[in-house]
Amino acid sequence: MLKKLGKTLNITPPLVFMTFFYLVTSASLAFYIISGRAISSASDGIYYVCLVWLLGWWLKEDYLKREEKWGSTMAVGVYIWWPLVIPLYLFKTRGVKAFVSILKFLVIYVGSFIVGVIIGILVLLLSQ
Repeated sequence: MLKKLGKTLNITPPLVFMTFFYLVTSASLAFYIISGRAISSASDGIYYVCLVWLLGWWLKEDYLKREEKWGSTMAVGVYIWWPLVIPLYLFKTRGVKAFVSILKFLVIYVGSFIVGVIIGILVLLLSQ
């Protein structure tokens, strides 16, 4: 039943990892902000590398599912211009339905951010 639901909602392993990634990073960010600590530049770098890796993984899985060729120019584009490449790819492969994919991404991002902030607040409150 879960596999059928996953196929219906187009839930893939990269999407699950991305949701978990956003939950962890949002909780960490909330914890640092509320406690008044500064976020290190190393964590910013790690965040960016992980985000681009997850987006590249999702893009590769989507390419394989749609049986398109994985070009090296697309791989370079993801690492350098991912805010432009991902929406262009979505509109190229899905047409107007790309808005649904972008909306799903925004719901995951905002939803996990809200849950992450709640977790960060609870951790901070419980640690005092």
